Amino acid sequence: MRRSIIRCSRSSLPYKAVFIEGIFVPPVVPALDGVSPAELAANDMDPMLLTLDISQLTYKLAQEIEFDPEGQVFVLSHLKFVGETLQSYIDPVLLEDVLLGLPAQRHEEAPPKGPRARPPLTPDLRAQLLEEFPWLTTDDFAQESRPVGGGGGDGGAGGGEAPRAPMRLDPKTDEERAAEVRARLLAVREEWELDWTDLWFYVRLLGGKWTDEFKKTAADAACMFAREGAKSWCLKFRFPKQKALYFSVYGIETSNLVTREWARRGEFYFLMWYEEDMPAIFVYSDAMIESYVPSMEWCEWATRQDVDSIEWSLIEAVQCAAPVNQ
Repeated sequence: MRRSIIRCSRSSLPYKAVFIEGIFVPPVVPALDGVSPAELAANDMDPMLLTLDISQLTYKLAQEIEFDPEGQVFVLSHLKFVGETLQSYIDPVLLEDVLLGLPAQRHEEAPPKGPRARPPLTPDLRAQLLEEFPWLTTDDFAQESRPVGGGGGDGGAGGGEAPRAPMRLDPKTDEERAAEVRARLLAVREEWELDWTDLWFYVRLLGGKWTDEFKKTAADAACMFAREGAKSWCLKFRFPKQKALYFSVYGIETSNLVTREWARRGEFYFLMWYEEDMPAIFVYSDAMIESYVPSMEWCEWATRQDVDSIEWSLIEAVQCAAPVNQ
C-alpha cells in the first residue's frame, strides 16, 4: 500500500508542499490476547511509529501524482529520514485541519522588478551540465557582461562600468579553424587521457572552440567525474561526484595526476560497496579505508613535490579522500 506524504516548509511564505510517495510498512504489534481493555489502558505504551519505505523513490511531474478522488489527504509532521525510510511518531492530521491552523496570508501586490542579470555558472557546474547533456556546447553558457547599477554613461547618474563585448563565438567561424581546434584538443586528450571505459569514475579533459577563442588554448582543465550509477553512492558516503583542476593554476601534469588519483580512489571504494550482498546496510571499517594502495604513478609524482608547494596541499587533500559512513 502506497501513501503520499506532504512535507510543508515554513522557511518562506506562502507555504510550500513537497510530495514524497512511499510504501507503508505495517508496524509490529505485540500480541494482546487475554488483555482486557482496562489493563490495556493502564499500560504506558509508546506512540505508534509510522514507517514508509522510500527506497523506490522516483521523480514525478505534478500531473503524474495520483490521488484517490474519494479519499482524504493527511499530513505527517516531524518526519525523520532513517536509511531508506521515513519515520514519524506523530499521528497523521487531515490536510484541511492543517490549513485552518495556518495564519492568513496577505497578498500584496509586489512592486515591478526590473531586469536582473543571471548569475554566471561556476566552472564545475558548467562541466557537469556539458557531461550530462551532450547536445549542449560551451557556446550555450556564454553571457554578456552587464554594467552594475545600469543607466548613465560617463558621468551619468547610474554610474557603473561600460558593458564588455559578449564572450560568444562568431557563428560564421571558419570550419577549417574549428577542425584545427578539435584536432589539437584530441591530441592533448590522446597524450594525457587514460582508458576509463569500463570504470565508474573517469577523468576528462575539458576544452573546445570556446576555450580556444577566449582562453587561447584547446584544453584548459582536467575533471574527474562519477558516472550516473555511482552518483547515489557519492551522495550517501559524501564522496565528490566531480573534481576539476585548471591548467592555468596547477599546470597540465598536476591537474591530470591529481584528478586521476581522485578517480582511482572513488573506483576502489565504490566497488567495495557495490560488490557487497547487502549494500543498504554496508559500513566502511577503518581497515577497509586504509586498504587502498595508491598507484606507482601517483607515488613517484608525489614524492617529488616540495612540502611548501601548492601541489602538496592537493596531495594532502587527495590522501584524505575516503567515503564517510552515515
